[in-house]
Amino acid sequence: MKKTTIRSIIQKVFLFALLLGTVGLNACKDDVPELDAAAYLPDKRWVFTELKVTSPFTSNDFYADFEDCERDDFMVFKDGGILLMDEGPTKCDADDPQQTQGTWQVQGNTLSITGLDLGVPNTTVNLEIEESTETTLRGTFKERVQGITFTGKISLKAL
Repeated sequence: MKKTTIRSIIQKVFLFALLLGTVGLNACKDDVPELDAAAYLPDKRWVFTELKVTSPFTSNDFYADFEDCERDDFMVFKDGGILLMDEGPTKCDADDPQQTQGTWQVQGNTLSITGLDLGVPNTTVNLEIEESTETTLRGTFKERVQGITFTGKISLKAL
């Protein structure tokens, strides 16, 4: 017959407490849904509220420099990955097209925007999403072009 020692009892109590603690922590853990920007983006008019780009040579706050005719521009994320950039009611140049088309895709917490001029000498910007709600999209990006690193912040608001 196996003899029960104080040491074996302490080990069993410790393992049992550890198991209860693990189960208890997992049960109390907040069920935070994974960030899903793709659910909030489609079929709304999104306007810029921030657009900053920094390189080793300069830092630009493009949004602060927007003219009134640029502040009413908006983007519409359509199903199927179609992204429309609309000049809004006030066009800066009458010869500019009312809309230009690009593409968008969300993978994890990264929003890829391709085919639109966002102030970076790249046709694709990969935005690491920091906040995504029904009315706000905010994130940062880091792109490398010809050996030069550009970083930036983009914030959008749904109208």
